Amino acid sequence: MRERDINITPVGGIRPPLYLQQENLLGISGQLQRDRRPRAKRELLKDLEVVRLSDDIVQDYCDLNAWRIQEGMTPLLDVMVVKPPAQVKPIPPKVVLRTMHQNYERIENLGLHNVSSEWEVGRANLLAAITFQEEETRVMGGGKPLPASKFFPKVVGKELGYTDRDELLELREDLFRLFKSEISYFDESWLSSTRTAFHVFQQYTKIDSQEKIERIFNSYYQPFKSDLANFIGIDLTDLDVNLKWTESPEFFMMLEQVTPNENILEANWHRKHRKHWTRGRIDYYTKHEPTHFVLPHSIKLAIERGEIDKIAGFFPMPSPSSFQMEGLAQTVTDYIHPPVTTFGQIAAKVYRLEKRALNNAMYDMEIDGIPPQSAILSLRSFMPTQTTAEIEQKVEAMRKKPFDRAFLGSIYGESDGFMMSIKKATTPSQQQEIFRSLSAKPMTPQQMEVTVREKLKVA
Repeated sequence: MRERDINITPVGGIRPPLYLQQENLLGISGQLQRDRRPRAKRELLKDLEVVRLSDDIVQDYCDLNAWRIQEGMTPLLDVMVVKPPAQVKPIPPKVVLRTMHQNYERIENLGLHNVSSEWEVGRANLLAAITFQEEETRVMGGGKPLPASKFFPKVVGKELGYTDRDELLELREDLFRLFKSEISYFDESWLSSTRTAFHVFQQYTKIDSQEKIERIFNSYYQPFKSDLANFIGIDLTDLDVNLKWTESPEFFMMLEQVTPNENILEANWHRKHRKHWTRGRIDYYTKHEPTHFVLPHSIKLAIERGEIDKIAGFFPMPSPSSFQMEGLAQTVTDYIHPPVTTFGQIAAKVYRLEKRALNNAMYDMEIDGIPPQSAILSLRSFMPTQTTAEIEQKVEAMRKKPFDRAFLGSIYGESDGFMMSIKKATTPSQQQEIFRSLSAKPMTPQQMEVTVREKLKVA
C-alpha cells in the first residue's frame, strides 16, 4: 500500500528555476559584477524592465483569453483584477505562445532573486498557461498527451499525488453516517442500495427553477459573507457577486470570473447538471464559491496600494493559483464552521469524497497503469450521486481533455487533502492564522507549504 504523510501533505517539487541551478549561479554573479553602472541607475533600469515584462505577460494573457472566448472555449483567465495595459485583441495561440515563451525566458534572465516574491507564482502561472495551451492544441490535434511527470508539475505546480485508500474509506463512512440521519432505509454494504438511496434523496431535494436557486443562494450567502469577513479579518462589504446563468457541457456547475469591474459567478443550467441542483448543493456552493473571490479581492487592494506587481492579479486556469483557490474554497466550512444545513453538510461530504476519488483514479491510471474500466468500477463505490455513464464520461474527459485532467484529476482532490491535513495537525487559533495568510497573497503549492511551516514555527 502506498504511504502518505499523515501530517502536512507534501506538495512535491519541480526542478529549481534556471537561475538557481548550480551551473548558472556563477554566470549571473559575473553579470552583476561586470555591470559597473551606478547602482541607482541599475535599479531604475531593472524596475523599468519589470514593469515592461509585467505588461507584456498580462497583455498576452488577455489577448489569448479573448481568442479562446471568441472560439467558444473555456476562458484562459478566471481572475483578472486590473485592466490590461492596451486594448485587448483576440490573438490565436500560435502567435501568442511565441511571446509567452520569450517572456518566460525574460523572467529567468532577470532572476527571481531580483524581483518581489509574487513573481515566483507569476512565473509558475506563466509556465502553466504555456504548457496547458500547448497540451490542449496537441491533444485536440490527435497528439499524445504529456506524461504525468511533465504535465502536473508544470500545470498544477506539483507532482500528481493521491489520498490513501484507508482515508478515502473513512471519508465515505463519515458521509454515510450523516446521510443515515436523513434516509435510513438503505444498506451501505450493497452498492445498488446506496446509489438508489442517493438518487431518491436528490429527487426529493432538487430545486427545479433558476429563480428559486437564486433566492436560496442569496439567503445563505449574505450571512456567510459576514462570518467569512470576521474569520479572515478583511472588510468584505464591497465584495458583491453577480450570478449569471449559462448552459455549458463542461463539468463545472459554477465557475467564478473575476474582472476589474465585477465578480461574476456563472451557474450552469445545462441539462446534464439540472438534477444536481439540490438544496444541499446550493447551500454548499454559497460557502465554496464566494470564497474564490476573497484572494483576488486581497490582491487587488494590494496592487492598488502599490505593494505588489499587477502580475499577481492574473490567474490562468488551470495553474498553481487554481490549487490555492480551490484549497481555500473547498475547506472554508471546515475552518470557519459557519451555520450549514444538514443537506449542505451532506453535499460538502459528497463533493469531497468524489473529488478525492477522481484524483485517486487519475493516479491509478497514470502512475500505476490501471485500465480505465477498472478505475470506473472503483469510482462507483465512491461517487454515489453519479450514474455509471456520468462516471465514464468524467474518466474519459480526464484522459483526453487537459482542463479536466488538471482539475478533476489533481487540483480539486489534492488541494482539499493539503488543507485538511493542515487542519488535522493544528489548533483552532493556528488554523485561523494559516487560513488568513493563505487568503492574503498568491502562492505556489510550495510557497503555501513554506508559509504553513513558518506559521507553525512562530506559534
